[in-house]
Amino acid sequence: MKKKIIIGQYRLCDFLTMTGTLSAFIGIVLAINGYTTIPFILLLVCCLTDSFDGFVARLRKNTEFETSYGIELDSLNDVIAFGAFPVVLALCTVNLEIIKYIVPFYGLCGVIRLTYFNALHINKMEEKGYFRGVPITCISFIYPPVYLLHLINYNVYEWATVVLFILMGILFVLNIRVKKPSIDKLIKKSNKK
Repeated sequence: MKKKIIIGQYRLCDFLTMTGTLSAFIGIVLAINGYTTIPFILLLVCCLTDSFDGFVARLRKNTEFETSYGIELDSLNDVIAFGAFPVVLALCTVNLEIIKYIVPFYGLCGVIRLTYFNALHINKMEEKGYFRGVPITCISFIYPPVYLLHLINYNVYEWATVVLFILMGILFVLNIRVKKPSIDKLIKKSNKK
């Protein structure tokens, strides 16, 4: 391996993942400082970047090191963008005392799910085309619409968030088969039209 001045990999797919991670960190800082709308938009940015980084990675031949680096980067991004970031958003936008007890459960279930997913991959035990348990990334496209409930009734938003975090935590670790969405197939279908 060539000696580099800066460690890491900087392929387009890695920049997409890093954009998601940076969006999550910026969103956390904004949420802590009282902003709400922009952090929820940044959660959607995390969703978009995560949706396309794997597709972009598969567009070129990668070395084994680049592939493993991308997998690790994506997994760490998932912990931050879809684990810690939504937890901070919930803590900063929900005034119910119970949320303080729910979000640690959600966070732990998310980490368990990601660790299990990584262990399946490392041991080549993945079921092609399926996840086990609901992917942690699902929170990024479910929570922003739930946040819109605050426009109708803030109390409804708060209780919906409590229910969402309990439900998502359980679904992360529940041993169910979930079909993997494939952006590759969607793009191939649109190119045929």
